[in-house]
Amino acid sequence: AAMRRFHTARLLVNIGAVHIRRECYEDAMSSLELSIRSSKLIPEKSVHYYRSLEVLSDALENLGLVYYKEKDLVISLAMYNDALDARRACLDLLEQKWKSRLIKSKDEVRKINEEKFACKMELASTVQQIALLEERQGNIGKAIERCEEAVALRKEVSPEVDESSLTLLNALGRLYSHRSVGWYKEALN
Repeated sequence: AAMRRFHTARLLVNIGAVHIRRECYEDAMSSLELSIRSSKLIPEKSVHYYRSLEVLSDALENLGLVYYKEKDLVISLAMYNDALDARRACLDLLEQKWKSRLIKSKDEVRKINEEKFACKMELASTVQQIALLEERQGNIGKAIERCEEAVALRKEVSPEVDESSLTLLNALGRLYSHRSVGWYKEALN
């Protein structure tokens, strides 16, 4: 039953994403809210609970995107913050899961590292979206904190500077040079 709920929740997120692309926001909200309810039905003791948190995070982020597109930044930010909580819980569960296991092979180590990488990159992306929403609402101090957190998460997982990292660093520079902050030296670094 838990596996079926997980797959249903994932499918509903995908359907919601399609509705967002089609700009059918009411349909997107319906699908995403159903996904959230379905994800929350998976018990914490289930082996699928970790995956249900991933789906829950994705559904909440997509719902946040819908509210953003409908110009409701307050609710959008709340959805992204809920997604952030779920992503952090997901990462905690992942770390607990692997700490409690005896690693037997190089393949298992590779799998652990891949899962941690993916989870932390998703976490960094969520934090980055929150930074942008905070900036749009004029909360520059909070936006800087979130942007710095996203940069730290990305550096932790991948020291390479890719296009996403450049976008993030550009946003941080823009925030540092905001007239209310005036950290021009930091913006140039």
